[in-house]
Order: sequence, then C-alpha cells, then structure tokens
Amino acid sequence: MTRTAARGPAYLQAPAAAAKKQQPAQHVKQSIRSRVIPMQDTEILSRINALIDEEHQLRARLSAGEVTSADEHARIKTLEESLDQCWDLLRQRRARRAVGDNPDGANVRPVGEVEGYQQ
Repeated sequence: MTRTAARGPAYLQAPAAAAKKQQPAQHVKQSIRSRVIPMQDTEILSRINALIDEEHQLRARLSAGEVTSADEHARIKTLEESLDQCWDLLRQRRARRAVGDNPDGANVRPVGEVEGYQQ
C-alpha cells in the first residue's frame, strides 16, 4: 500500500485543489509540530491574489464553455465569501497594528457575519 503525503489544509493548497473541499478562508497555518501560527499580511494578500486569479480563470472557462453557469455561480459565491473573509482579516490586522495591538489577535469571522456588513 502506498501513502500520499498530506497536502495540508485546503486554504494552503492551490486554488483549484481548495475548490474541491470548498473550505472558507482561514487565518492560521499548521507548523510541522502542529502549533497554530497566524498568517502574516503578505500571506493573506497572496491568498487574496490566488482567489482573484481563480475567479478570473473560472470566468474564462465559462466563456469557453468548459463549465456550466450553475457551476460557475456556485464557485464564484464561495470565492467571494472567502475573499470577504480574507479582506476582513487583513483590515482587522491593520487596525490592531495601528492602535498598537498585536495583529495576531485578529480572527477570521464567520461568513454570515462578514457578509452582513454594510458597505
């Protein structure tokens, strides 16, 4: 029997791999010793860029007829929710830093809470 190495949590995988699990955005990553390490701003921004890239690729695939409109809409909704969570986390970190607090104290808020914000 062969074993495959665990790829880690969905939010640390490439966007296409993460799409299969449809996990919400996260703010932590696991270290080798299973300690929880908060993500840095650059990592959050990288995740945001990866989600945006996936959204653009998905829309291109829809235009090319490679995915159905229903599939595209479902995945776009998940991408938008993850993006909103990432942006919210980044804003929290920046706000905490601006007032002298530790940005690592920021937490990912539930989708329902983040999506309920007034613009």
